[in-house]
Amino acid sequence: VAKYEGAAADVTPASVGLEPPRAVITLINKDGEKRTVQIGRNEGDSESYVRLEGSKTIYRVKPSLKTLLKKKPLEYLDPQLFDLSANDIVQLSIVAPNAEGVPETYTLVKTGTDWRFAAPAPARAMAKAVQTLCSTFANLRAMAWVEDQVTDPTVFGLGEGAVHVTVTAQETPAADADTNGEGKEA
Repeated sequence: VAKYEGAAADVTPASVGLEPPRAVITLINKDGEKRTVQIGRNEGDSESYVRLEGSKTIYRVKPSLKTLLKKKPLEYLDPQLFDLSANDIVQLSIVAPNAEGVPETYTLVKTGTDWRFAAPAPARAMAKAVQTLCSTFANLRAMAWVEDQVTDPTVFGLGEGAVHVTVTAQETPAADADTNGEGKEA
């Protein structure tokens, strides 16, 4: 980090893109206090010029803020789709069209470590395969957010005939600090 007090010969607010700034970011802490950072010209891909609003001190900082600022607001969304553990999933309901295109519902329910079909007919499920499905579902990540207000989901293959999965999760209670993990006091 380089620091320039006042106006050095070759570092002036105008020469480093701070008058006017290329971008302005206002940060607000939990107490409502605001700090506004003005962002100036980038120096290559690794540095940028910045200053606090109202200050005469200019900083040359790493990394370049160009790499931190996104072009679209959707790029700030977390790519992790769900905040749950595969072990917390206790039921899956899958609605998928059969060969004739008629939707069929398959419901799987977890009891202990075993998985069983509740629909279309009661039957034992392959626990390892269902656990893999749960793990895959819990770890889904978006490659990119495309649109936030979808008016026509069929454009994305999400209309009639799409497979619908409903997941029911039950948060696993944390072990009490005063117990030995079995609900008994240590």
